[in-house]
Amino acid sequence: MIQFLISRLVKTPPDGSAEAALSFEGMRVDWALLIFAVLAVLAFIAYRWGAPEMSKGRRTVLAALRILLVGLFLLLLVKPVLLVTLNEPVRERLLVVVDTTQSMEIKDRRRAEDDQKRAALAAGLLLPKPRLDQPMPAGAGKWQDVSRGELLRALAANDKLKLWPRLQEKADLAFFSMGREAHPLGPVSGSSESDTTLSLDQAKAIFDRITYPEPVTAIGDSLRQLLNENRGQPIAGILLITDGANNTGAPPEEIAQMAKEDGIPLYLYGVGITTPKDITVRNLAGPRAGFVKERVDFTVKVSAPGFSDRTVKIKLKANGKTVDEKELKLSGAGEMEVPLGYEPQEKGEAQIEAAIDPLEEESARDNNSATTKLRILDSKVKVLYIEGEPRWDFRYLLSTLQNDRRLSVKCFLVHGDPETGEDPKSPFLPEFPAERADLLSNEIIVLGDVDPEVLGPTRMKLLNEWVSETGGGLIFLAGPKNNPFRYGGTPLEALLPVELAAGLTEQQWSTRSRSLIRLKLMPTGEQSSLLKLSDKPLENRQLWNAFTGVHWTARVSRARPTAQVFLTDTTPDKANRDGLMPVIAQQQYGHGMVMYFGFDETYRWRSEIGGKFYERIWNQVIQSFSLERQLGASARTQLQVEKPEYLAGDKVVISGKIYTEKFTPLIEPSVPGILSVTGEDGKADTAELRLLAVHDQPGEYQVEFTPRFAGVYRFSPNSDKAAVVKFEVFAPKIEQSETAMNGALLQTMARISGGKFLREEELDSLPELLASRSATLPSQKTIELYYSAWWMGAMMALAVLEWLLRRLWQLK
Repeated sequence: MIQFLISRLVKTPPDGSAEAALSFEGMRVDWALLIFAVLAVLAFIAYRWGAPEMSKGRRTVLAALRILLVGLFLLLLVKPVLLVTLNEPVRERLLVVVDTTQSMEIKDRRRAEDDQKRAALAAGLLLPKPRLDQPMPAGAGKWQDVSRGELLRALAANDKLKLWPRLQEKADLAFFSMGREAHPLGPVSGSSESDTTLSLDQAKAIFDRITYPEPVTAIGDSLRQLLNENRGQPIAGILLITDGANNTGAPPEEIAQMAKEDGIPLYLYGVGITTPKDITVRNLAGPRAGFVKERVDFTVKVSAPGFSDRTVKIKLKANGKTVDEKELKLSGAGEMEVPLGYEPQEKGEAQIEAAIDPLEEESARDNNSATTKLRILDSKVKVLYIEGEPRWDFRYLLSTLQNDRRLSVKCFLVHGDPETGEDPKSPFLPEFPAERADLLSNEIIVLGDVDPEVLGPTRMKLLNEWVSETGGGLIFLAGPKNNPFRYGGTPLEALLPVELAAGLTEQQWSTRSRSLIRLKLMPTGEQSSLLKLSDKPLENRQLWNAFTGVHWTARVSRARPTAQVFLTDTTPDKANRDGLMPVIAQQQYGHGMVMYFGFDETYRWRSEIGGKFYERIWNQVIQSFSLERQLGASARTQLQVEKPEYLAGDKVVISGKIYTEKFTPLIEPSVPGILSVTGEDGKADTAELRLLAVHDQPGEYQVEFTPRFAGVYRFSPNSDKAAVVKFEVFAPKIEQSETAMNGALLQTMARISGGKFLREEELDSLPELLASRSATLPSQKTIELYYSAWWMGAMMALAVLEWLLRRLWQLK
């Protein structure tokens, strides 16, 4: 009945559908039915007993007419309404996103037969079907080594596949380029809005004007941008044409999940080959700075897919001169790490490069090197050593520090001879530094077994601020009398990388073991440069295992969650639920670094193995603490960037603490400074950059900006010219580091979103995938049946017919 009403009252759209439901807006239907039943019975009784002289047939006709009239009247009171939903087909949009990054210019060396056939399919030399089950056509050789961009241009002109005209028949195509973000490529359809066709020439023109200059690929960010901009629109899907070399931005898998939640499938056309033969020097890692005549170690990461059992030579160069080299046997699987080193002879700045000469059969030849900058220092590091009494550790350590030509060492010995500090050439101070500036001008402070009452609360609070706010380096050397046993509840407790044990008596704390306590190097210690005795991990572990034990370790509870534990006490009854008791640990505290030595027998490192390792360990510790302070920082201005190197277009944040000459927090609303840039062409430029005060954080300042050009950047605030923040900006070349198509990523994205991963042999099926998702736009329509003229006409007809019959049959 409802479908009959729809067919009579509503015009169904072509290729669409209509659905309807009957509703009532007046009297309740159950009451209407009750009234109808009562009136119907009364009408039947009235005609049967009120006109006994009439025939039964006439009485039945008149009763039926009266009952129908009552029914129509009651239906009018019920107010029937027809709710109609019209589903009209609409043209959806297919968002076509073309990867326009530099990796799309890589010329793939297609040597596998399937890869050669895929290129032939794209170029139109093979029929779309039967896909790869066809013999290699003549003339396919010239398509074996073309770039990915050239392959896309050939695909657009393919008159056998006619991919883009066929897709335009199913949905309106909207083309976008993709690099760091997505950008529209302009109109792509016919000359008028009503023209929804797309010719091969028009498709070819689109791809002919596409270039591939973008330095980085942000698949996740670009897709998220398109999803946000087109939310609520009829979207058939997103077709992403890429090699999958994602190297910045949000994880693409997370955005694929967003697309699934929005009901938008991702169709991912993977361009390129999965197994190219290519050597890539991926990364050159090393310290930002080093000292003159001190070896600087670098680690080079190399991958060589497609190569095996080949030997190449990797060279480390400083300012173009080879300073180290090694032979490397290539392995086609995984990534290899190669250690190389350099011992600079003079201070300054060196351009460090790790390079492998390209092989003839490589896919790309401009990714065989990696570079970094090394600042070589030769200035003195100010060290203050505070000790309680001249114990054994004190004697050896002070001698080692004094013999290091990089250090300027001063020492305050609490229970020493005051006369030793009267000689101007003596390293000893006659008294604890009284002035705030004298204390804070040091870069490293070594705190031995000193009674905290000697320091006093004011000095301990000052040391806390010196570490946390000005980036100082503090080293705790434990002792059986005070450190760190008596520092609980003092301003220095928070700096300790370990938590103090509760309830210990002085005797429990200071008692020495008659037998040697073995110490164990933890995995973190093996990886740390601080405790490295050999560049070879196995030899380093063996050297540590060969050290004799100690007779006393400071009893502590456990390491703080923020600390790194390098060395532990192997005694079982000192362990806790977190593992063995820490003996050497380190943690970042504010802007500074704190290291804890939980025993007073570091001099035992000199025995059996030899003094060279004792000196090496302390040299490495002091060097690591001093380098950051040596990189252009000053005692009262501690500005920093998050990393030493950026890509052009990245956001750079300079932030940190600034103090007055009296070492009180600066309270100016802003601090001007000079940003200087030395470009790759050697030309220098300067501009003013203003640091802004951070709300409710006295002395804290920061500024954000985005460098657009490659070069060396230096920033110095006008308030303290000695403070220099230095970093380098590179023109990104990371696109060439990934020469293989990342099919695994693209397949994962397709699976998550409910779309499909496509290669050239599957592109022919893409238009049908879109057709199966044709969308309709629903519209609502309400038809009030009780307002219909037909309804009123039917009631009048019944009433008139009954009246005529009554008159004809001579009823009153």
